[in-house]
Amino acid sequence: MIIDVPYLPRTPTETHTVYNRTYVTPLLGGYLADEKWGRFKAIAVSVGIVLVGHIVLIISSIPPVIASPKGALAALSLAIIIIGLGTGSFKANISPLVAEQQRHTRPFISQTNSGENVVVNPTLTTSRIYMVGLIFSSARVVSMTGFIPSISTSSSTLAEWSARSL
Repeated sequence: MIIDVPYLPRTPTETHTVYNRTYVTPLLGGYLADEKWGRFKAIAVSVGIVLVGHIVLIISSIPPVIASPKGALAALSLAIIIIGLGTGSFKANISPLVAEQQRHTRPFISQTNSGENVVVNPTLTTSRIYMVGLIFSSARVVSMTGFIPSISTSSSTLAEWSARSL
């Protein structure tokens, strides 16, 4: 049975407007981090914005609000917009912040406790950090959705990561 709800989006344009905000808002988040606040403060503010969005999302699902479908939809829409604004700023600033934690910029030779000399390559170290993050991100998607493409992405990422560590 299909229920026709007249105030829900019907076209791909209406549906993807919310998703596109998440990809446009990193521009604002990057500007604020670079010119006004710095990365750490921009991340902290964006996490606060996402928290407010989640609170609005919780409010949209309480029984008195659900009793009025238009009110619930308005609260849900507002929550999605707020979460999208915070997520965009977070996405723009978290990767550079992680990369900045790598102190070395050139490869160097280090000696292990067993006396073996090893070459430490900062580029590969940073790449490995992102690969591990991608593995966990892919595993989260698999656990939430169970889609086969997520499993293949996760396994190919794992294969690339293990090949780099050899």
